[in-house]
Amino acid sequence: GEFGTVIQLGATTMTTYGSLDAVVAKFNGEGEMLWCTHFGGPGLDRGIALALGAAGELVVVGQYMGTASFGTASLTASGATQDCFTASLNAASGAVNWVRSTGGPDWVDQPTGVSVGADGTIAIAGEFRGTAQIGSQSFTSSVDPLTGEPSVDIYIQTYAADGTDGWSKQGAAEYA
Repeated sequence: GEFGTVIQLGATTMTTYGSLDAVVAKFNGEGEMLWCTHFGGPGLDRGIALALGAAGELVVVGQYMGTASFGTASLTASGATQDCFTASLNAASGAVNWVRSTGGPDWVDQPTGVSVGADGTIAIAGEFRGTAQIGSQSFTSSVDPLTGEPSVDIYIQTYAADGTDGWSKQGAAEYA
């Protein structure tokens, strides 16, 4: 999820690094919080979706702007708009295993979902406009012939459980 300014989760109080931060928390069956963490920087940062893998990893996808902190790692967006992050966390502690970035410099990019396969492969679905770096590939979205502006295209991206880049594919519909 996301929060602005200050949030109280159990006995833990967290203050944002900027405008909005992404937040992740783990609760037990009785509703007691086991841990919580947040990610962000001075811009608009939000968690959008998460998935739990069989090996105890929790994968979170979301958006970040500017330079954002993820535990001891940081990412810098490719432009002045939001890029996508994928963060692998240790589900027992909330510690960040690794974090990766996807996106382009000119438009807002957004992940829409994530899943973790039985073998640990992580698959992310999302959308982008213009030119975006998706894994090791650069994709350019379709151009709407009526406006001359880039349309919204979709992508699917994969990572191995250790964060190694997998394959990426682009899809386009008629000028969204």
